[in-house]
Amino acid sequence: MKRAVWVVMLGMSCALLGACGGGSAGGRAAGGEEAGGKDAGGEDVGWSRGSLEVHLSMEEGSCAVAAATVTLRSGDPSRPAYPEVGPLPLNVRDGVIEGRTLSDGIYEGLAWLVEVEGYDSNGVPVYSGNDTVAVYGGGVVSSAYIKVRPLANCL
Repeated sequence: MKRAVWVVMLGMSCALLGACGGGSAGGRAAGGEEAGGKDAGGEDVGWSRGSLEVHLSMEEGSCAVAAATVTLRSGDPSRPAYPEVGPLPLNVRDGVIEGRTLSDGIYEGLAWLVEVEGYDSNGVPVYSGNDTVAVYGGGVVSSAYIKVRPLANCL
């Protein structure tokens, strides 16, 4: 009797979630590979990608910025397996961190945390800022507008 109940429950779950056979549910495709992203062999299996423009505004502080990076972390609960992007270098010209366009390399998702860090000539963080943005595929260029503020050691 227990076995019959288990089989019925499993069958109903399978039907409701579409997790049996060739369909997918919960971000997983049949066979255990992610529905997009990379499979166990590291091959891309089709998540949509988009572009992101990072626009920056810097507050004035007492420290000079020599280098800067941008890092993206997925906070989209529907896509928990997205890999982190970066840190990627940003241009610094005359102590000002410049924005950057990240073209067609960012997976489509609703909650990317975009973090910018500015460093002095010794590699010590002196500026920081972040924003949460949605990235869309299909040729849409998403934008992040980040206010970069001096850290406590540079006020």
